[in-house]
Amino acid sequence: MTRFSRSIVLLLIILAFGEMLEARRGRKRGGKPKHGHGKERIKGIASLLSDLVRANPEKLCSIDVVGKLTISTTGTDSKTGVLNTEGAMCTETTNDATDYIAIDLGSVDRVEGIITQGHSNNDWYVTEYKVETSDDGTTYTAIKDENGLDKIFEGNFDNQTPVSNAFPETVEKRYFRIVPVSIVGEKCMRVGLYDCESVLEVLDLDDDDK
Repeated sequence: MTRFSRSIVLLLIILAFGEMLEARRGRKRGGKPKHGHGKERIKGIASLLSDLVRANPEKLCSIDVVGKLTISTTGTDSKTGVLNTEGAMCTETTNDATDYIAIDLGSVDRVEGIITQGHSNNDWYVTEYKVETSDDGTTYTAIKDENGLDKIFEGNFDNQTPVSNAFPETVEKRYFRIVPVSIVGEKCMRVGLYDCESVLEVLDLDDDDK
């Protein structure tokens, strides 16, 4: 997403949220909102905001992971490994199925999904991966699909475009591992986590009866 398009999204959110607050104030005063439509108008604006937020998890719902990433080998050329930074976290080899990037959030947090990128300067990226979670940083369990098998997430199709994947269910964990399954070039990733539900709760988009 370009800087211009990000600005448009943020502007739309601000305008829509302002309209929703105005409509709610009108209802609380016992009169009609300035522009009419009442409850249906509020629901429509809330739906628009929700769609905008969920369509832009990288910019609007991301969880801070700076300084919280490590890699299973020493072969990395990135200081951070987070989205939109130089380089990427790259493993020392490409044929070790146990390689992973680990994230320690520092405490239990709610996570709705993951965002990935490839290497910033080379055509290296991960096309498929698994995600494992843990309570203690020692015992990890892979996120499962609808058949109870380890879920294989579709990763990147180039090295630059961020690709987001929602988990089948929101998880509340401290530790995460991203395990590459299929790659192009080298096993390199920049990663992030997101939780749009928390953003929507802050905006109070799920409660249209107030």
